[in-house]
Amino acid sequence: MTAPPTALGRRSAARKPRPEPTAVRSALRGGGLLVLTGLLLLLVVLSTWIGTKDTTLGQVWTALWNDDGSYATDVIRQLRLPRTLVGLMTGAALGVAGAVMQAVTRNPLADPGLLGVNAGASAAVVFGIGVVGLAGFGSLVWFSFVGAALTTVIVYVLGASGRAGPTPVRLALAGAAVSASLSGVIAGLTVFDSATYDYLRFWMVGSLAGREPELVVQLLPFVAVGLVIALLLARPLNSLALG
Repeated sequence: MTAPPTALGRRSAARKPRPEPTAVRSALRGGGLLVLTGLLLLLVVLSTWIGTKDTTLGQVWTALWNDDGSYATDVIRQLRLPRTLVGLMTGAALGVAGAVMQAVTRNPLADPGLLGVNAGASAAVVFGIGVVGLAGFGSLVWFSFVGAALTTVIVYVLGASGRAGPTPVRLALAGAAVSASLSGVIAGLTVFDSATYDYLRFWMVGSLAGREPELVVQLLPFVAVGLVIALLLARPLNSLALG
């Protein structure tokens, strides 16, 4: 026995259309982005506010817009603010680099360390310090870029060799092999030179403490160019992820 047409109409009208999965995912991503942005802003405020020197939020706000020559202003402008900005740029650069590598290799575990990029940059820096005799950010940064780029090319060539092509597993294995080989080269170059080893150890571990304001200006062009290139590659990388 079938229900009257009026009852069927009421049932269909009472049923609400289910939201599409893509719309739900977009809403979740948008909400997550807002939450993470708010958390980031909170951490920036805490980084410039909290430290060994007791300061107030009013002093932080004053120091951001006016240099009154006080000790609290010097601490905020010369120590905490550069540290915060360098941390923001470093985090953005590392995050975008990892995302791009994961998209290119189609491997969710890919990162600069797994694919040998870090080892290539470190080997080039060791060569620049121990063999060429360079020191300082301005000269070593170009050595690290060249070493990272050459290592990336070598890893991709090794991973793409054969009929299977550059599969995620082959790229990861090639990166691990190249990274291990370069680690041996780094150990050989630093074992007899303690000064080079100490400099490399500090360079690899890194620290946000004691970062000068000039470092922010030096880092900004490299980070900005990298972010712009990543944004321009976003659509091709999405197409690559779809196969």
